[in-house]
Amino acid sequence: MRPLFSKTPLFRKLKEIVKKRVNYPDFEKKWQIVTEEFSSWELPQPARNTSDLNVRLEFLQSLCAAFPDFNLYRDAEIVNLLLSNSGARNLGETFMCKTPFQWTEEVKVVRRELTGRFGILYTLETRDGFRFTQEYFD
Repeated sequence: MRPLFSKTPLFRKLKEIVKKRVNYPDFEKKWQIVTEEFSSWELPQPARNTSDLNVRLEFLQSLCAAFPDFNLYRDAEIVNLLLSNSGARNLGETFMCKTPFQWTEEVKVVRRELTGRFGILYTLETRDGFRFTQEYFD
């Protein structure tokens, strides 16, 4: 079973970054409310057995709902922090996949972002420079 996300150093780092971004007067109180609500989701067995990536994205959804004016899912630093060491592909990573033409080719990740549906949108590039996007959900 994975460790609780809310008890990790990554969680504390995320709090620091979000606090700087939102500049919200009652930030600590709002953060506490979000954390308590998230903990009630994170603690039961089904959530304890889900992937680390899914837990991180679930928490980001909670933050976005709590601070809707800030589009936190579009913040590159927050996204990179949440996706680090989560099983998501990294910028510059190469792997084999099917292109839109249904050919299997080696591609490189040239861009990575989260969508409004909290999927990971990768911009991929083939060796000959053809670029396309694929959205993944955990």
